[in-house]
Amino acid sequence: MIDLRQDEARAYRRAQRRRGRYGTAVSLAVIVAGALVADTVDDALPGPAPVRAALLVLLLGAVHEAFELPFAVAGHRAAVAAGLSVQSGRSWLADRAKGWLIAALLGLPAVALLVAAQRAFPDGWPFLAWAASLLLAVVITVVAPVLLLPLFLRSERLGPGPLRTMADELVAASGLRVGDVRLLIMSEKTTGSNAAVVGLGPTRRILLGDTLTGDDGDAERLAETRAVLAHELAHHAHGDMWRGLGLEAATSLVLWPLAAAVLAVLPAALAHGGAGDPAALPAFALAYGVLALPFGLVASWQSRQRERAADAYAYRLADGESFARAMERLVATNLAELTPPWLTRVRGSHPPSGERIAAARQAAAAAA
Repeated sequence: MIDLRQDEARAYRRAQRRRGRYGTAVSLAVIVAGALVADTVDDALPGPAPVRAALLVLLLGAVHEAFELPFAVAGHRAAVAAGLSVQSGRSWLADRAKGWLIAALLGLPAVALLVAAQRAFPDGWPFLAWAASLLLAVVITVVAPVLLLPLFLRSERLGPGPLRTMADELVAASGLRVGDVRLLIMSEKTTGSNAAVVGLGPTRRILLGDTLTGDDGDAERLAETRAVLAHELAHHAHGDMWRGLGLEAATSLVLWPLAAAVLAVLPAALAHGGAGDPAALPAFALAYGVLALPFGLVASWQSRQRERAADAYAYRLADGESFARAMERLVATNLAELTPPWLTRVRGSHPPSGERIAAARQAAAAAA
């Protein structure tokens, strides 16, 4: 019988949500304040408008990080205290710095190009930005497993044995082409467990967390890992990554021109010179973020539907009881709530764990 640790999970997640609310309020305040002073800051920056745009965003990002960091540090300390993280503070800060460096390398040129497009194509820039953002999303999906993930977590090719045999059998049953099966060394940083099938085309690979798999010879853990991996393979068998990109394409096609229209009618104290003026970027980001909120709820709903479909696929490719046990182990190791508050459920990308466990057991009973 697995101890689901619900008292600990509720306390941990409640504190996490509280930090999240404070962090969101601080982020909003920083962006609004940034929009109000952006014109003054822009006047003090050197170079043409695209360069100033990148410098302005870099400065705003640094200020945001200064205010956000205390909440992030508190979150890391809470994870260590709860036994979820075994990562040292120095290692955690290094990972955060890597994340910021990647964001800067990708985001700052994108910001400069956005302002250049706004100035060169005052009527068509939202659609150019929409197309470029989708292209970037696809590129990141393809290269992240190969270039970005290794910056944060080590992995090694899964050698021969029961675990590799099981993974190969599942891949064959799914009809998918997978380039590699790797063991993700999560235990260096966390006690939480997970598995994933990542990448597209030639970069598609299976990642099994070493905290999930347990002893390679443990038949029960092997069956649980099989069920989790079957769920992850389902997302690729069902084309869920393309579904997600399609939904993002549809919603962002609405959001880019809509946010541009809102920017055009915002007060000059926020929008300054409007599209093409670097000082207008914080206001545009604010407009886009606020407008995206209802679309985010739609995306979360769609994601939950795809997760339920992937669960059902896992019952067929593995079995319902093993999936239920695997979910219970994930609940315990990841300090997840069986039934989170309603707002968390509405905003969540996955159905509540309690619902998924019950559905798996119901499927197992029906198959018996």
